[in-house]
Amino acid sequence: MNKITKFTLRCGVAMAAIIYLNSCANDTEITPETTPHDVVVSFTGLSSIHSDMRSNAEHNYITDGYTVVVNGEEEFVSEININESVTIHDVTGELTIQVYNEEFNNNPIEISEGAYYGSEVVDVPESEGSVAIEMNLLQGAIIVKNSADISSINLATQNEELVINTNQFYYIMGGTDYSLNIQTPRNVLIDENTAIAGKAISYSVNLDTQLSFINESFDTPSDGALETVNTVINLDNITGATNLFVNTDGSVSGTSIAAQNLVSAYTLTGMNTSNAIAINALTEPSYAVTTTAPHHYMNMYFSDNVDGVGSYARVDVSNAWEASTAKKFQVYISNEYAAEFETWEEVQNYFATNGMVYLQTNRIDGLKINTNYIIRMKNDVKEAFNFTINAIVLGQEIDSATPVLATSSITGATALTVDNITGAVSGTAVERKDNTYQVWAYGATLLTAEDAKFVTEVNPSFSVIINQPNVVSFMNVYVATDSVNKTVSINSNGTVDYDVIAGSPAASYSSWKEYATAHPTDVVRTDVLDAGRINTNYIIRMGGSGNTTGFDFTLEALSY
Repeated sequence: MNKITKFTLRCGVAMAAIIYLNSCANDTEITPETTPHDVVVSFTGLSSIHSDMRSNAEHNYITDGYTVVVNGEEEFVSEININESVTIHDVTGELTIQVYNEEFNNNPIEISEGAYYGSEVVDVPESEGSVAIEMNLLQGAIIVKNSADISSINLATQNEELVINTNQFYYIMGGTDYSLNIQTPRNVLIDENTAIAGKAISYSVNLDTQLSFINESFDTPSDGALETVNTVINLDNITGATNLFVNTDGSVSGTSIAAQNLVSAYTLTGMNTSNAIAINALTEPSYAVTTTAPHHYMNMYFSDNVDGVGSYARVDVSNAWEASTAKKFQVYISNEYAAEFETWEEVQNYFATNGMVYLQTNRIDGLKINTNYIIRMKNDVKEAFNFTINAIVLGQEIDSATPVLATSSITGATALTVDNITGAVSGTAVERKDNTYQVWAYGATLLTAEDAKFVTEVNPSFSVIINQPNVVSFMNVYVATDSVNKTVSINSNGTVDYDVIAGSPAASYSSWKEYATAHPTDVVRTDVLDAGRINTNYIIRMGGSGNTTGFDFTLEALSY
């Protein structure tokens, strides 16, 4: 141990005599020399919190290997344990003392598995026989509680990064920004934070609640927060892959298992009949992957049953290996290649023409039950490939538009469907007993006295598409004038025939407005009975009484 320098006055006899004579002449008192003494140095502020009660993890406080620096390193005492006091001998005069861990001081790493102390520079007055040095923790601490839902944990600062264990404290230099990345099968949890010396945070992960956190500390709790970054797909929904991890943007990366040479990513699982959505009510699906696999695409499975039970059709999105194609969508019916299309609208039109299909809800694929929207990546050669699933866009159910007319208001037709986007109603005319094909669409029923309006107050119109040439369509509007009932017919081109009797009009007009201007006292009737419908009006007739040709139709618009 090195001794502290003593500031003791040492003079010769002659000098002493001179001083004595001079002091006598000036009658000045001589200050006695300070006597050397010992200073006992003790250390306070050491943490009394030794473990995390919830995980029983022990703090790792480093208390040995410290150096007591005296008077700015003129003298020092090294290799001491701050749990014990130390004595500095033969001290004269004032002192300054500072304490630090020698190893940590020479190599201050940003992340460590041990907690270190340090002190400020402390002034010790002259003749003081003891001093207590306040020690301060130099780092903040974190701990991640053990959970079966955790796949991996990364802790990083600007200059260091390491994979850490659960149920173990790690210590980060106070004032240092850090990033905690917790991988789970469902998502990645991130905390961007700044370590606060002497404080700690404990993180607890639970997939049922996504995330909770509890603040712990050496002495005073500090606040913390974690951000949940949702993944494009749950890791446990990917088969045939290893080394799965979630990137900070939510994308998922991994490596295929070479012996299997097929990775399947099951986007939807646990489906039920409520998910059996008609293909024409779905927005366009898509996905994005980055992979060294030569083949990848997304399978969508459809049923021809409205409850989605049973497999009937499959639509592949992008790069299917079964068909050589440059187009985006491929359609398979009963596992047989049927067609390919460039746009989703073309796919929807194909099924609208060839029979509507609905998302299959009961598909079992591998070990996954009730699944759909399956991304496949494959290498025909059994060699491992890397991949990143960057994005998955599922077809979303379009909010159903209000039907142009309730299907229950249409007679003489079958296979009635409503377009979820436009509300248009389509169907097929059925043959009647008289071998004719006629469809009647009742625009209004159960009318009341309030609906008896002058023809100048209404403006009825309609739009019908009939796929068979020479099949007519028109709207009958029944009116009364001076208590005389009359029939008005609005033709598909918008012209109006007035007072039609046996198909012959008394007058014709270019538009409803022209007719109404000529007959402003005509009133819309509310008492019409027609084929069992009561108090009806604004009836669209398709086919006519002499039509013997079957037809399909779409009622696109109706107003009055």
